[in-house]
Amino acid sequence: MTPLAGPPLAALKKGLETLQKKNRTRAENKEAHFMTFETSDQDIHDAVMDAQAAQENTDINGGDDDKDDDTAPPVRPSRCQALQAVATLQSFIGAMDEPYARKLESILASFGHQTRLEESHNMVDSRMTDFFKKK
Repeated sequence: MTPLAGPPLAALKKGLETLQKKNRTRAENKEAHFMTFETSDQDIHDAVMDAQAAQENTDINGGDDDKDDDTAPPVRPSRCQALQAVATLQSFIGAMDEPYARKLESILASFGHQTRLEESHNMVDSRMTDFFKKK
């Protein structure tokens, strides 16, 4: 008899067999183990409606369907702020003698021109008499 084949090993094997018998489930009861609650038609309807609402709101929320997201979208800088940034960049690269600096100057000048052009197109014609009240 080997030292491992003695009574402790036999007791261990018997205990393991007992444990395996207790853990076995019948084939027809397998899904009963996972379905611990019943779902009503109203629960299914509510889940479907919530999913549809979340899907419809993804475009509105920018792809995020989190109902608790109350943060405001980032504010776009004004034209004045954008033109101030252009002026700052132009003054910074003005002293550089590099080809990329000339290209950037050209792009910034084009941006400034286009921005001012769009601003002038958005203006509304007015007459001098529009500023005075009639008596």
